[in-house]
Amino acid sequence: MVNPSNVTARRLSDAQLISSEFRYANPEITIPNLNRGVPDPEAHPTIIGYYDDTPPGGRRANPGALFVRCCHCGLRRHWRGHVIRDDQGQIYIIGASKCGREHYGIRYKQAEVAFKAEQTRQRALQRWRNARALVLTYQAEVAEILRSPTLTALEVKCEELRNASPEGFRKLVRIASTNDPMIEILEQRDHDAERDRQARYDRAVTAYYALPVEERIRRNSEGLKPELDTSPIYVRTSTPLGHLTGARYFIDKNDVRTLARTFSQTLGAIDAIDRRGTDSAKTTELTKLLREMHERPVALMNAIVEAGFTELFFEKRNLERLERWSQNEKHFSYRGDGTALVVEDASNGIRRIEPLDLWDIPLPPTIRASKYFNDDFLPMTHNEL
Repeated sequence: MVNPSNVTARRLSDAQLISSEFRYANPEITIPNLNRGVPDPEAHPTIIGYYDDTPPGGRRANPGALFVRCCHCGLRRHWRGHVIRDDQGQIYIIGASKCGREHYGIRYKQAEVAFKAEQTRQRALQRWRNARALVLTYQAEVAEILRSPTLTALEVKCEELRNASPEGFRKLVRIASTNDPMIEILEQRDHDAERDRQARYDRAVTAYYALPVEERIRRNSEGLKPELDTSPIYVRTSTPLGHLTGARYFIDKNDVRTLARTFSQTLGAIDAIDRRGTDSAKTTELTKLLREMHERPVALMNAIVEAGFTELFFEKRNLERLERWSQNEKHFSYRGDGTALVVEDASNGIRRIEPLDLWDIPLPPTIRASKYFNDDFLPMTHNEL
């Protein structure tokens, strides 16, 4: 394993890195001051680029295609390799991996690690430039969402439902999280089974008293005398009621406000790095924020869409489903009363929860389109229109 402390330090600033072209085409011709001799194997190489002159279809489709000469083996048997500059200022081209490692040993592996780090950071900087162009637009759209009166009203409604019956709310959240169908469980007295049990007892008693006295005494002493059981017998039936609708907003991870604020933190972190310059930020920090820049607006968009379905929670069919589902609960029950939900809880009494009148949490255009964005496609922002 390469010791990170021995890896070549960064040789390019971010400004230089973003404008660098690492790939060399036809390197034997296009690279100025190329040394065609054998490099000093004791020198310290720095990889400054690579070449890949593999023709389409490879050797099978191009049997006469010329290979690139390698400075290590002096042969033309490579199409791919690295462009290196050693600590004596000399530039060479060497076959990637095998020839390079044979010539320079561990120092070549260190150079490869450093070069891959440059390539990774360059890609991150290119993505960063694209993402940064959307920051102001996203910030304005997040602020618009957080100002929404419907969002506030929906949060109040959610808290009403939670306070009406904390136990019922927890169970609703669990159902919404698993997306399993709701089940109506009914317990009914099974009188036929009780009559059958009584008949079996009667037959057992008749048979018992038909036995000789000594046998009855023995069985009685051993606890084998028939005993009457008068406890009620119940039969449980389970009926699928379908899926609970309009409740996914109640799940904490779908909280629009929390997701909006979390996304706002990402945008603020990007702004802060831009103000001090990306050179001071680690590549891992940039890639983390870039990942959040993609994932968080999508999560926010999905939560807003889910919130729009919350009005279905108060539909008649759903209220009937809630009533049937909760009828055997010991501490709470739900029932519909028109378009309202009536909650009866052992600790909190009876509460009536009315549906919301308006459903207009804004879903701004850039956030709405965020799931289609990638590193190759950057839409025009409002400032550019």
